[in-house]
Amino acid sequence: MTLRQIYTPVGWGVAIFTRHNHRYLIITDGGMLNRGYTYYRSLQNFSVATVINELFNSNTHKDWIVSHLDYDHYSLTGHYIVQNNVYIDRCYLPAVYAIPECREALAYLLAFQKAILEVCSFPLRSGLETMIEAIGKRCRRKIGIGQGVRISLLDLNNSEYFFIWPPMNILKGIPNICYELMERIKRLWRSVCKKQNKIKDTQCKRMLEEFKEEILEKIEMAFGDIIITEGYEIETQPSDAYERITSPRQEPEPFMTTTSERLLYVLTKSKDHVIEYHKIIRSYSNIVSLAYVLITNSPLKITAVLAGRTTRPEFFYFEKGENKAISVYLGDLEDTALDQALIYMLKNIPQARNPIILVAPHHGRSWSPELTKVKAHLVYMSRTTPRLRSERYSIYRYRKISNSVIVSGYTKWLTLYVLK
Repeated sequence: MTLRQIYTPVGWGVAIFTRHNHRYLIITDGGMLNRGYTYYRSLQNFSVATVINELFNSNTHKDWIVSHLDYDHYSLTGHYIVQNNVYIDRCYLPAVYAIPECREALAYLLAFQKAILEVCSFPLRSGLETMIEAIGKRCRRKIGIGQGVRISLLDLNNSEYFFIWPPMNILKGIPNICYELMERIKRLWRSVCKKQNKIKDTQCKRMLEEFKEEILEKIEMAFGDIIITEGYEIETQPSDAYERITSPRQEPEPFMTTTSERLLYVLTKSKDHVIEYHKIIRSYSNIVSLAYVLITNSPLKITAVLAGRTTRPEFFYFEKGENKAISVYLGDLEDTALDQALIYMLKNIPQARNPIILVAPHHGRSWSPELTKVKAHLVYMSRTTPRLRSERYSIYRYRKISNSVIVSGYTKWLTLYVLK
């Protein structure tokens, strides 16, 4: 066996562990830690426990693909790395974090979320700070990557991760976009402060800046020494280029799915505030989300095993010839950014039209017309039991591109065994 991939639910996220010949490990995503029941269910997951134990093997070369820093993708992996003194050899991060303005925008975004919790006296600590701490203290090398960058695997001949997002050729225009995001966050917080009776307006505004400075110090330690992928030329494009590829297809509705969104509505009683906050979140997430295709140029035999604590294993068998896609990972991309990532993928990686596994973007909430050009053997959707109408609709859409759509729930994990 040359490669083993485990796709496992960790609460409101998915963790992907890729293991090569017992001496090379790549982690994608991290999962959630805040919700107690989710955390303990994840610990009971045999698949997670097995891989976490492998992390502590000092002889294992370890890489970490930090796909995106979001409220639901931050703590489980980061928690173990910090608490157990694990060091990561290489951390692959979106190249956007090499831009000071974008690091400051992240600090304002986290400060905004922390300030909402503080005003509402809500006892919830942002686990994203744990993730940032893990990156700052435990990553030996931090490498900024983006579209067109390839990472070759050590133990699987002629195989590599091919990154399809975010674009590298517009980094020169990003500072203006991140600066505008900062201003939008500050304007939104000032509007929130005007509606508060519990604290004075000046104290409310000062709270955001104090939290921002506190968080920015940790962010600078984590991302201040990122090295942009060597030998990659960064072209200059106008700043509105990113506006075009991150703009939503239509006016978003307030989802009220995150703690911050719900508390923001409690504070302001205004859907307009929630919609603006959601726009800011999506704009920033589309800038910093990584997406990739794992491809191979060697003939392979592949076995996929779907297992759970209370279900019998299901087996899927595949044979892939040369120059094929093993998996497609699309992070939390949405709207035009998802469209553009898929257009780039289909143009530059034709074999990605027929991958073994496609991880549904944003837990299956996201969809793009470009996905209809992909025919996946399996779609893995990191979501709970499909009870809501929206979840059933997500499954219906993804059955257009695959006959096998796997909804993880809290306990189902998928293991991929790749043999030469």
